[in-house]
Amino acid sequence: MPKQSQLLPVSEGLQMAPVRLGLLGLNFGEKIALKIAESVDCLKIVGVCELDQAKLNRVANGLGVKAYGQLDAMLDDPEIEAIALFTGSAGRGKLVSKILQKGRHVLTTKPFELEVAEAERALKEAKERGLVVHMNSPAPLPSSDVATIQDWIEKYDLGWPLAFHAKTWSNYREQPNRTWYDDPEQCAAAPILRLGVYFLNEFASFMGQPRSVHVVQSRIFTQRPTSDHAHMTIEFENSAIGSVFASFCIEDGHAWRDEITLNFERGTVNRWVKRHTETDMSLDYAVTELWKKGEKTIQSQTEPGAFAGWYQWEAFQRAIRQGEGTTSQYAEKVLYGVRLLEAMRLSAISGQTQPVKS
Repeated sequence: MPKQSQLLPVSEGLQMAPVRLGLLGLNFGEKIALKIAESVDCLKIVGVCELDQAKLNRVANGLGVKAYGQLDAMLDDPEIEAIALFTGSAGRGKLVSKILQKGRHVLTTKPFELEVAEAERALKEAKERGLVVHMNSPAPLPSSDVATIQDWIEKYDLGWPLAFHAKTWSNYREQPNRTWYDDPEQCAAAPILRLGVYFLNEFASFMGQPRSVHVVQSRIFTQRPTSDHAHMTIEFENSAIGSVFASFCIEDGHAWRDEITLNFERGTVNRWVKRHTETDMSLDYAVTELWKKGEKTIQSQTEPGAFAGWYQWEAFQRAIRQGEGTTSQYAEKVLYGVRLLEAMRLSAISGQTQPVKS
């Protein structure tokens, strides 16, 4: 099977030409389309696809790109070499597989999937076809804050991983809108799935392989049938313990701080995000801090937009243009998070502790 997705060949002189994207899903995807069109030189939106005809026409006309009412029509266009997939998470693995079978690369968002079997199937498809599947979380390359933590663990010999405690919140008072956000099975433990997922994808692996999870959740202010307040406990195979708290109920001026503490045998790492406003996140940065007995506290700060959760547009372009495909290492990073999400979903529905698939 071909390793290049595009029916229009890319010459050697155009190896780093912008990737020609078709974007599917304009609820959340509209913001992404505008971002790419305005400031991402390595990608080029050439078409958008959406079932809502009015929204489709408005966005397509505003961007000056092609409009498609169905994914199949977009996949039949030889100009499009990759699909930016921004539909809801339910069934995303099947959509990814369908796109890959048409020879197109995939750029998508968290969460990749809620079922391990579907995620494995899609990632296997990508590997077999030599195609690229990337997402914002987990990122294909370690973000600046994650790389700093990895370096400190080794450089300062922090020892046995013991615990991590993660928390994030915001102030939402949501109403039902008949999207997947209203489905208690698709959007179980909603604040963790929507806000706390970055902790599971990017930071939990510092503790090792997870064994089981337990979720408690509640509805306080939301009018949706899904929760707005949730807590998740993780037990790891090496006896480390983790916790993730996420809420839509708190208004204290620290929305989306995304704070996490990692405890090790010989030191503690704290990481949090410095937010500037709730509307413009372009100036936000992450701060990472190391506490170690007998040594001066060390602090590191990322560049704006260089911390965990941001899209690595250039990495997507480079992987396609250099024929890298989806690496086995990255596929395992994605599956690590999906295993936790599947167990989280089952625990939220059942109210019982759930094992994490190995």
